[in-house]
Amino acid sequence: MNIQRIPVKSRYAKDEQSKFDATFLAFAYSKIKGIPNSKLVEIFAKYAEMNHLSLPHTQAQSWNKQEGFLANLAVFDDSTKFTILEELSENGSPINRDRKDFKNKLYEKFGYLNTEGRFEVFSSSIKETQHFLEKYPNTYETYNRCVAQFSSDSKSVHLLDDLRKSLEFLMQEILNKSGNLENLYPEFQKLSKINDFTVEFRSMLYQLVDYFTKYQNSNVKYKENIKENEIEFVFELTTTFLRFYATNFVKERL
Repeated sequence: MNIQRIPVKSRYAKDEQSKFDATFLAFAYSKIKGIPNSKLVEIFAKYAEMNHLSLPHTQAQSWNKQEGFLANLAVFDDSTKFTILEELSENGSPINRDRKDFKNKLYEKFGYLNTEGRFEVFSSSIKETQHFLEKYPNTYETYNRCVAQFSSDSKSVHLLDDLRKSLEFLMQEILNKSGNLENLYPEFQKLSKINDFTVEFRSMLYQLVDYFTKYQNSNVKYKENIKENEIEFVFELTTTFLRFYATNFVKERL
């Protein structure tokens, strides 16, 4: 059999293990094997182009279907695998019972990998935050850089560092003072009395920002390999901080 093969660029590091085990992938293939070869190749090619990856199997008329399906899928990270499998489960109209069953199992076992859907839900919060930051130019520019890195899947210590800078810039711009996050926040915290927040709420804010600063100092400066889910959490937490402070602590109240 003449199968076209080209050098494969994968999103997986050598020691990274996929969460999709062979048993589940065999089950997945059994449910989607009725999809035409040409459609499978089209879907794989679309995601390969989006992620700047190459595929081992690119010609539908010359591949072993199951071999091509598994080899092409292996090129992608787990979040993209999830997205591809979800699209395959929805292919065709009407969707047959096998693919409905497969989609239910996919969400039951791997729904937490649906980062694309989660980002879509979170995007309204991001846009709202960007709106409120427009009057703080340094913060606005830095946070927009964070959003670009986050949405392009470039999650690294550089993103964490920019998240810290965005919160630091906001405090500088509200207080009209220079300084780092550790020095500015104790002074900034006193302004919460203006907004009539409870003592417990002010204490919670202080503790959250304190731990945020400690996490940044311990990880960003000295580590390169930080778990992606930690970076995502810090991104969402920083977005919440920025939106809250930009809407409740304004220059006109000082």
